[in-house]
Amino acid sequence: AASVAGREFPEALLAALAGLNDVTMLETVKELLLAQVLEEAPAGALRFVHDKFREASYRALPEQQRPEIHGMAAAWYERANGDDLSALHPLLAHHWRQARQPRKAMHHLGKAGEQALGGGAYKEALAHLTEALSLDTELGNQGAAAGTSVRRARWERQAAEAALGLGQLAESRAHLERAADALAWPVPGSLFQLAATLGREVLTQARHWIRPPEPASGDEVQRLLEGTRTYRGLIPLYYFTCEMVPTLNAGLRSLNLAQRVGVSPELAEAYANMAFAASLAPLPALAEAYCERALETAKETGQRSAMVWALEVDGICRVSIGDWDRACQSLIESADLAEALRDPRRWNEATCARQTVLHHLGQYEHRLELGCAVQEQGRLSGNLQGEAWGMLDRAESLIPLGRAEEAIPLLEQVVALLPRDIGRAEEIWTHGMLASARWQAGQGDEALAAAREALDRMSRTPPTAFYTLDGYTGTAEVFLGAWQEGGHGPSAELKTLANKACAQLGKFAGVMPIGLPRARLYRGLHHWLSGHPLRARVAWGQALVHAERLKMPFEQGVCQLEIGRHLEPTEPRRAAHLQRAMDHFGPLGAAHQLGRVKAAMDGREG
Repeated sequence: AASVAGREFPEALLAALAGLNDVTMLETVKELLLAQVLEEAPAGALRFVHDKFREASYRALPEQQRPEIHGMAAAWYERANGDDLSALHPLLAHHWRQARQPRKAMHHLGKAGEQALGGGAYKEALAHLTEALSLDTELGNQGAAAGTSVRRARWERQAAEAALGLGQLAESRAHLERAADALAWPVPGSLFQLAATLGREVLTQARHWIRPPEPASGDEVQRLLEGTRTYRGLIPLYYFTCEMVPTLNAGLRSLNLAQRVGVSPELAEAYANMAFAASLAPLPALAEAYCERALETAKETGQRSAMVWALEVDGICRVSIGDWDRACQSLIESADLAEALRDPRRWNEATCARQTVLHHLGQYEHRLELGCAVQEQGRLSGNLQGEAWGMLDRAESLIPLGRAEEAIPLLEQVVALLPRDIGRAEEIWTHGMLASARWQAGQGDEALAAAREALDRMSRTPPTAFYTLDGYTGTAEVFLGAWQEGGHGPSAELKTLANKACAQLGKFAGVMPIGLPRARLYRGLHHWLSGHPLRARVAWGQALVHAERLKMPFEQGVCQLEIGRHLEPTEPRRAAHLQRAMDHFGPLGAAHQLGRVKAAMDGREG
């Protein structure tokens, strides 16, 4: 009977399972200890000396008796621990499953999954919740009563959160879509349904702005909250796959459902989601309004989990418009709260967003350190996407430091991860930066191949990710450089590719203003190479204005360099522009660009 209890078990459990009185129990334990079958373990427990002894004993137990003994073990643990079963849910789920009591097993599997998810143990959470859902299906609870449907939706949504924590985007999305089905708020299945649903959600939100709805009551509250959480979870998944309209629809539905409940952490997060969606539209004023509501509501609820996301979105919205100080403040606060709440996924997101700020402020060495931390956190938590983010952040800092040879292996590792569905925006980011790194390293043909890969993905994917700017700029840089340099293929083809890359960069800048300096800079170079010097100088002047307004030192440097190197050697302003470029790049340690400036000063580049 002891073999049913596992490798280690309380002594009192053995007595209960074997039905022994105290005297017989002491004699039996003494014999097993002397025979070295059992040994004493901490806290008055007993342990099989070797698991093979337990396995042999379990095999010797008649199969028809095993369910009953497992049930006795589960019942004993529940009696012995009273109301505090928090540490025993996985064990109880195992015993009730073996006891052929699926409903009790399912209950404890759900609790075990929720507990593991709260502790950031995503693999364990996903395993427990998947098993609970499987039992729920076996019991025929799909499409059952409202309370049962909400429970199933909750498990599907929690499984989705665990899968997302592991970087499994497709699996996370599938779980959330099943959760929406269980709640009778299904995800639109066609473009027509999506358009119709979006129209209804826009009208509903307009009514809610004019007149807030009456709060719901009873069982409907839990259904509404679960619906809010489900559609909230779909937003980042649509974002990572660059699906703008589904992102907006999910944000609106999540908010409309949350507003029917009233003030809650879910409402704060729903406001933050809409701020995020509005920033991609781009509707900056509306994004600002929703951000303020998100922060106010999160503060009103007093729930730190709601404040984590509200602060993260506030930071992200401000990154895309170049409000660096406020962005950094919000993202640091978000990451600190996420760390306190033991939420590695949110910590990764907020830290990576902050790293984008550091990059555009030219703090490359600091970013390299944080990139290593993000990569390690992703590795430890089994989050492929987080691990890839860490490597991409490191590579993005190595390139301006003139260390392309170190960036290339990191980027090639990420390329190997791309088929595992870590995000479409990440594909553009990776291939575009790999093109830039290879071009810097003198690998012209390989750089062009990577740039073609990036451009192909840009043509099929709208710009939604603020952190992918260097993927767009790297692609344009390589095509323009190859066209200017010559010897890399037909000039007409390179001109066409360069024009397409500049157009894609322009689209990015149309959504996220931080792309404006480089978009105008490279459009200017395209004009120059096309034989339109006046248009080129106008574009470069616009690029410099944007770079100065956004306080982006690296961008100011490349603008000064481009303007300076295209002036005649006898033109006095040439030296002034090149010196300003040197003044910008020097404090940043931007070795590659410093080399280009010195070459231009020496008359070797013009």
